[in-house]
Amino acid sequence: MPSRSEPSAPIDLNILPERYRPKVVPPALLWVWGIAILLLVLLLPMLYASHVGGRRAARAEVALATAQIELDGLRTSQPVVETLAAQLRQARDDLALLQTVHPTAMGPAHDWEAISFALLAHDPSRMRLTAIVKAPSDMPLAEYMTNLGLLQKKV
Repeated sequence: MPSRSEPSAPIDLNILPERYRPKVVPPALLWVWGIAILLLVLLLPMLYASHVGGRRAARAEVALATAQIELDGLRTSQPVVETLAAQLRQARDDLALLQTVHPTAMGPAHDWEAISFALLAHDPSRMRLTAIVKAPSDMPLAEYMTNLGLLQKKV
């Protein structure tokens, strides 16, 4: 007979068959499965992002190829480029002329002689005087230019 001082422990009789007994899973196996599930959860968004990025890159590649084909079709020949460069140079010269005339014409005291000489110095095939507006206190430009001998008839 056991002594009364020892606590009585349950007796494991293992009456249940093996398949009905609770299985003991080692902690290392739980860690492995936990890490595998965590990696899978983190890997799926990365795979999706990679897939979407690949599709975007493919679309950009197609757009680049299309743009390159259009650019090759738009290339201009050397004579056309030279003609456009000459027109650009002429436009710059006209702009320089207008920039020199503008401060004189818009200044507080109008030096009509300088304005008329600047207007006469322009290339008539590229620029023409279409209108003159005068204030009531100013002398008409046509009379002034006639007095200078610059105009044959009145405007």
